[in-house]
Amino acid sequence: STWRKIQELGLSTQYNVNVEFRLFCGMVGPLAFLSLEDVIEGMRYLKNVIPQDPPEAEELLSSQLPLPSDTLMPLRMRHTSPMFAPHLWNVHDATMNNNARTNNICVGWNNKFFNLDAVGNPPQRRVRRRHVQLQERHRNLCVARRRITRL
Repeated sequence: STWRKIQELGLSTQYNVNVEFRLFCGMVGPLAFLSLEDVIEGMRYLKNVIPQDPPEAEELLSSQLPLPSDTLMPLRMRHTSPMFAPHLWNVHDATMNNNARTNNICVGWNNKFFNLDAVGNPPQRRVRRRHVQLQERHRNLCVARRRITRL
């Protein structure tokens, strides 16, 4: 999250005292609510309004933007491929269609899987069996959710 990155860069105090920097930080997250066609323009805008103080603001922005540098040329914000493509994190359409704006079902699935056997390392066979069970449950939940959203 943006706040964790602010803390990691040692910018918490700057965030609390510098209104311009705080406003800038508050503009990073809402990129997810722009339409996919407007995301690049939104990133360009943020690149143009980076505050000079603190100097680490540019690092904060480049660490939070999920697109590779070749997408933003000539901005060159990142040198690596995105971990998550915009269509995965963008919630514009979901918001406009009054659908869920999170992937909590996936977060819940991962949490459940990793907390199945809290003590020690479970045998591989048990992990595989639980994994298949959770996949089936997740598939059923997704099918049920699709039926509900179509109604």
